[in-house]
Amino acid sequence: MQPTLLEAILQSGPIAQAVFLILLLFSILVWALLFVKQREIEKTRKQHKVFLEFLNKHLVWDKLVKESLDLPPSGSKSVLDQARKTIDQFNETYSDLKVESLHPQTRRELLTLLERAMEACILDQEKRLNQGQVVLATVSVVAPFVGLFGTVVGIIDAFQRIAILKSVDLSVVAPGIAEALVATAGGLFTAIPATIGFNIFRSRIRELVDSMEQVSLIVMNRFQLAYMALNEKKK
Repeated sequence: MQPTLLEAILQSGPIAQAVFLILLLFSILVWALLFVKQREIEKTRKQHKVFLEFLNKHLVWDKLVKESLDLPPSGSKSVLDQARKTIDQFNETYSDLKVESLHPQTRRELLTLLERAMEACILDQEKRLNQGQVVLATVSVVAPFVGLFGTVVGIIDAFQRIAILKSVDLSVVAPGIAEALVATAGGLFTAIPATIGFNIFRSRIRELVDSMEQVSLIVMNRFQLAYMALNEKKK
């Protein structure tokens, strides 16, 4: 009766078993992270879709800001929240001034301040979305080498059996060769999902960041339209 994969691992040496244990832990970590990241990114994408629809329905700045307060927190909403907080801070700092009466240079600086505030917010969201990516990247690089180390150990074990038993019979070298091949397969089995997941998530995170930058442009347009309306009323 041929030994099962589990029996082959249990019959291997302590170094090989340590390699298999490391690869098993890496594999569990990768699959758990893939599941968590997938849910997080899908949730963020749905939230952005809802918030973008909200933006397109509200063209007036004051109404947009007021009704956004009732929306649940999301990455895209945080961009608008940051713009609102920046304007509130400006109004508190220059409480004796009105936006429509600002000097042209001060107006440009206010718009630049808004852009920087929203850009900083987007960078924070990108950092949050990238959490876990370094683990996937590390495992995708390290796992094959761990498997390769197990392969080398298996080959060494096979040669040691040949030297001890002074035979090249298949029954002598097979356990070591099998140990080496299992280690190779284990390294690839761990690294391939990590590599695929990392690349897919990187692409989706880039899309989400681009979407948040789109939100920031829409927010700037809404604010500038409101600002232009105030200027016209002043005239």
